[in-house]
Amino acid sequence: MVKRDLISKQKVSENPALAVLKASQTVLLLQGPVGPFFDRLTQWLTAKNKQVHRIVFSGGDLHDCQVIKPIKFAGLLNEWGAFFASQCVQLKADSVVLFGQSRAYHQQALQVASRLGIQVVVLEEGYFRPGFVTMELDGVNGNSSTLDRFSWDGVPEHITSATDKHPFLNSTYFAAKHYAHMLLGHWQFPTYEHHRHRSPAYYFGYWMYSWFRKWSHFKLDMRKQKQLLDSKAYFYFVPLQFEGDAQLKLFSGYSSVEEFLAELIRSFSLHAPKPAMLVFREHPHGRGMGGYRSFIRQIAKSYGVDSRIVYLVEGDTPVLVKHSAGVITINSTVGVRALKSQVPLKVMGAAIYQRPGLVFEGELDEFWIKSIPAKTELSEDFVLQLKNLTQVPVCGYATRNIPIDWR
Repeated sequence: MVKRDLISKQKVSENPALAVLKASQTVLLLQGPVGPFFDRLTQWLTAKNKQVHRIVFSGGDLHDCQVIKPIKFAGLLNEWGAFFASQCVQLKADSVVLFGQSRAYHQQALQVASRLGIQVVVLEEGYFRPGFVTMELDGVNGNSSTLDRFSWDGVPEHITSATDKHPFLNSTYFAAKHYAHMLLGHWQFPTYEHHRHRSPAYYFGYWMYSWFRKWSHFKLDMRKQKQLLDSKAYFYFVPLQFEGDAQLKLFSGYSSVEEFLAELIRSFSLHAPKPAMLVFREHPHGRGMGGYRSFIRQIAKSYGVDSRIVYLVEGDTPVLVKHSAGVITINSTVGVRALKSQVPLKVMGAAIYQRPGLVFEGELDEFWIKSIPAKTELSEDFVLQLKNLTQVPVCGYATRNIPIDWR
């Protein structure tokens, strides 16, 4: 493994992945977020005189692709790599764009493109939210190499958040239509292997339960948060991730969230200062799963610290981070918030911000007593580099009539 400080970085004044798209002549799109984002991207590219092609894998993809005639892949997963390679050669693609690096089709595409010497622009939900999408070359999150290869040499405050409205409501609407058409179009793509549950009825029940839990807990949890802060309690904050999160599966050594929680609570009970409390907040996308309240209570009771646990379904994460004595996460993007807030940070998985001087490098058992925040100049420079080199201002779930405005 090459040491970061031995790598000569290229100075740039533009997101390197965006620069690749601007320089490309022929762009091949794979799967994008549910909804019209890849159609909006297609229109942005064609306005710049690029040749754009798109491969679709399901009825949902087919429905979302409305501005160009797509290429259909209806074969088996083990036939995909050869099909993709032939399309790249035939179309003379010089860049590929995909959203979600962990999907099985995209994993193969990344390997094939590397062999063919084709640049891959990988998109993901923004490290900064809302109003940003992550855009990097070859990989994101734990697979990111952007900050090791490039150094920002442009205007310090180069990009600002997009201001598209109602992204959550839009994404729910787009997802409902996508999954309905996936079901209706199954006969065209009978061997398609989806990366998530594919039943519209499942997602309807999931999000209805999620919204029920949100509104039934909101007032109570905001009161609990206010009481916590008003009491000047000394607490550590844990932003929960959820089963099925690719960050958990790909970039941590844990087989489940419960395994992480058991290790965390045991360490807290044995090594944290006795007055300290441990505050958990559910991930908004995990509410429909029912949460981890019962499991946490059970483990905390077994270690005699149940009275020092606060569990929140809802809450103001930036405020909780700011007032905490430290943040412990597997690899949540809340870690970036901790760095911006000058709060000590312990990472239990692999994350893009897991760098010397930014996060606590000792064992978890030591973190409770020995942690200190990153130096201000170091964390501020990291946030500047991360934002300008990896983010693009856009809402991935804006409506079809809102153009992408990347100059």
